Amino acid sequence: MILKLVSYRYTRWLWLFVMPSMHFWTAAIGKDALIFLGLSWMVYNYFTNKSKISSFIPLILVTLTRFYVVALIGAGTGIALILISKQLKISYKIFAMIIFSGVGVLIFPYFLDAISVGDVSNISKRSAAVMRANQEGGGAVDLQGSNLLVKWFSYLFRPFLFEARSPQMLVTALENVMWLVIFYKIYLGIRNAKFIPEKRRTFFWVALASLVIVTLPSAFILSNFGISSRQKIMIVPLMLYMFFESMLAVNQKKLSLRSKSL
Repeated sequence: MILKLVSYRYTRWLWLFVMPSMHFWTAAIGKDALIFLGLSWMVYNYFTNKSKISSFIPLILVTLTRFYVVALIGAGTGIALILISKQLKISYKIFAMIIFSGVGVLIFPYFLDAISVGDVSNISKRSAAVMRANQEGGGAVDLQGSNLLVKWFSYLFRPFLFEARSPQMLVTALENVMWLVIFYKIYLGIRNAKFIPEKRRTFFWVALASLVIVTLPSAFILSNFGISSRQKIMIVPLMLYMFFESMLAVNQKKLSLRSKSL
């Protein structure tokens, strides 16, 4: 899909596909590997205009593996489509978000049952218990009391190089440096989104909203570097798509400015 996106032209960033963690965590059949496959399949189907029937196969795969991932992607898709819609007035967007939030409140109890929490009052207790359990093994940091933004940053970009205490943590830390670079490039893509072809722009915003919403719940309860590095793999398909799309947008902006100067 990425080769199709870059029109089969060589780019030095294609080496991102040999990141050690991506191959390490997908070398065996596990939940994260199956979701990696499912999300890659979904993105591929979008770019190759596959039939609706074939699109259901990866959707079912991800649902049977971790149903909440599909629910969160659905939430991200809905929010993105509402916010970027040019047909909806601001008042309609606010109303749609209220309806969307109401539906979320209605299905929330079923979500709690599925993750064995049972009741809203048990969320803080269960998350604290999970965080305490994740402290074992020496690859964790105590983030209890930290705000969600700090936890999200730690989930995506830690351990840092100075926090590495083993060869595997060092490799992960080096990769996290690349994650910072990748997300900076995505930030540039967000700023230059108008240079993304219109037929792909909607998908870009959907991917961004889905990536953020899928990672937030895990960031809230996970403070173990090993677990976070494994679970991050399932969003790599969205991340790589957004990275290359952002690079193309920035390059298109440069070409546009160059043509104007001439």
